Amino acid sequence: MKTTNKTQKKSRKKIVPEELNTVSGGSDKSGPQTGAVAPRSSPRIRVVFRDKP
Repeated sequence: MKTTNKTQKKSRKKIVPEELNTVSGGSDKSGPQTGAVAPRSSPRIRVVFRDKP
């Protein structure tokens, strides 16, 4: 049971960096506009995942 709980937590942690990578990729294509949005959205995403577990 402990190992399953650890794997679930790791899977959730992996989802956060994946979303950040997608946001950063969009900022590279769109430019500084999305770049300004990325730092604002990234902390909100982290807070949401911290609230769930």
